[in-house]
Parts: sequence; C-alpha cells; structure tokens
Amino acid sequence: GAPERCPADRQSSLQLLRAAFPRIDDMWQLPKAAVWQKWVESDKCEEQFDPSVYSRMSAFQRVLLIQALRPDRLESALTQFACEAMGVATLSPPPLSLQRLHSSETSSNLPILFITTPGADPSQELEEFAKTYAKDNNPSMNFHQISMGGGQNDDALRVIQEASRCGDWVCLKNLHLVISWVPLLEKEIKNLKPHENFRCWLTTESHAKFPPILLETSLKVTYEAPPGVKKNMLRTIESWSQGWFGEGNELRSQVIFLCAHFHAIMQERRTYIPQGWTKFYEFSTSDLQSACETVSLLVKGSSDTIDWATLI
Repeated sequence: GAPERCPADRQSSLQLLRAAFPRIDDMWQLPKAAVWQKWVESDKCEEQFDPSVYSRMSAFQRVLLIQALRPDRLESALTQFACEAMGVATLSPPPLSLQRLHSSETSSNLPILFITTPGADPSQELEEFAKTYAKDNNPSMNFHQISMGGGQNDDALRVIQEASRCGDWVCLKNLHLVISWVPLLEKEIKNLKPHENFRCWLTTESHAKFPPILLETSLKVTYEAPPGVKKNMLRTIESWSQGWFGEGNELRSQVIFLCAHFHAIMQERRTYIPQGWTKFYEFSTSDLQSACETVSLLVKGSSDTIDWATLI
C-alpha cells in the first residue's frame, strides 16, 4: 500500500514508480505509516526523509518519489539534487561585493571587465566604492570615469596613462559602442607599467564582435540584477557602508531599507513587462540612490515622523 494520506490523484504516479522499481515497497518500507506519515505531511518533505530509508535511496530516487507523491515540492527537490550533485551550497552565486572582488581577485596589471545586462549598471556602485576605499585607505587616490561612444577615445588613453603612473582608478563605460577601438585599448593596457594601486575597470554589454584578446586577458564579471528579491536586497545592503547606512536617526535607516525593498521588487517586476507597464524602464542603481537621497532630506532633523504624503 501507499503511505497513509497519499492523495488519490497521486496513486497512478506511485504505481508507475513501482513498475520502474519493483522492490521499493520492501526497500523503502512504503506501507509503514510510522516511516512515511510525517514525510507526507511535511512542508519540506525533501529534507524530512526517515533515516531508516534515506540511505537506501539514491539522490535521484528521492527526487522521483517526490515527483510521484509530492509534486508541490519538486522544484525545491531538484534544486537540492543539483547542489548535491555539483557539491555546491547554492545554485545562485553570492551577491557581488566590490570590496571582496577588489581585495581578493584584482591587481594593477589585470583589467576588470563588467559584462552588463539592461538595467544593471555597476558604475554608480563602483564610484561609491571608490570613494569609500579612497577615504579609508588612500586619500590621494582619484576615480576617473569616462562614458565611451562620444569621441573620447584619445582622452581615455591619456587618462589611463596618467592614472597608471600615480595609482588612480579608471572606469571606461560602454565599450560595446567603440568595438573597433578596443584592440588599441588592449595594447595600451598591455604596455603599461602601472603603480600597484592602479585599477582599470571596464563595462560593456554583450557583443558578438567584442575582441577576444581583451576577454582573455581581463577578469570578467557578469553584472546583472540578482534573481529574487532577497538576493537583490542582499547585494544592495552589502554595497552600503555601515557608516552611511547608520548615519542619522533610526527612522532614516528604516525607510532606506524600505527603499531597497521597493527597488528589488521593481527590478523583479521587469520580468513581466509589458504586463501592468506602460513602457520599459530599467529601475537602475541611480533610481535607488535618488530615492535614498530624497528620504535623507525628508527625515533630516526629524526624530520619529516623516511626511509620507510628500515622500510618496
């Protein structure tokens, strides 16, 4: 028999599983209510297998049983199966931390190439990080940022040469707009003998004709809005310094946290365009920064109240 309270509409699926594995009733003790009752009723059955049968089932057999009896938990079970098979803790990468990236993976001789997606622009976050880093570690360091595509090619090379001598940081944005010039940039970077504090940050959207040499000689970072509200908020909060988030009163910090939550929801909602939207809008980091600055102005000098009508 099947475990007690097994839904009637899942009986046929269980029979198909029995046909594929004729001995599972004995091996998995399916007729025993004491073994399977809690599993059938569990909110997270993929994590609640009885120890007496867990070792008798392969990881994929556990997935098949969940597909047969608890299809509502199949997605979570497949995610768990994939993590076990690949030996990783999660299928989603951790939120990008520029501080961690800079300290553990970058060097003066290695350009950092951000490959961006629509609505995900690292330049604002990078500028904030550069200011924080300079303030805490190197007050004489300057951050130079140039948007390519408007005839600034010569200026960009000159800035890179000067920055490499004195240990400044340079960010060249939108390299996909100057594809034919990128090989010249690559040669310039290759010939540099930079100061140890020099960093060259580059951004580009995906482009079929992007020169492979620069791709091979740079640290490539895919920059996109993290999947899900939780991961989006984690990256936003991680990008804020403790001093900035905590300055002012408690009300300011609470409302800024709400801004991060609202921003994450808006970026998730872009998935469903055009449903409920009149036009496409990126909701980039600049929008979040604008919201935070507005909040800071409204709560400045206020102890425990905020003018919600003006804010909204």
